[in-house]
Amino acid sequence: MSHAKQLCRGKTHMAGGVCAGFAAHYGINKNRLRLLFLLTAFLGFPILIYLLLWFVIPARNEYL
Repeated sequence: MSHAKQLCRGKTHMAGGVCAGFAAHYGINKNRLRLLFLLTAFLGFPILIYLLLWFVIPARNEYL
């Protein structure tokens, strides 16, 4: 039986773990994703989305 990969906040995180969670889920470098977020944060839009995702995406369950 195959388990679908669930999106959850990263275990090693700087703020809420959203970038680390997306990076782990999609197999990309978390530092590059963080840099992309910071570069686009000057537009104001990504900060609101990040805060929303922080509350919507569940934390990683250590027991799974």
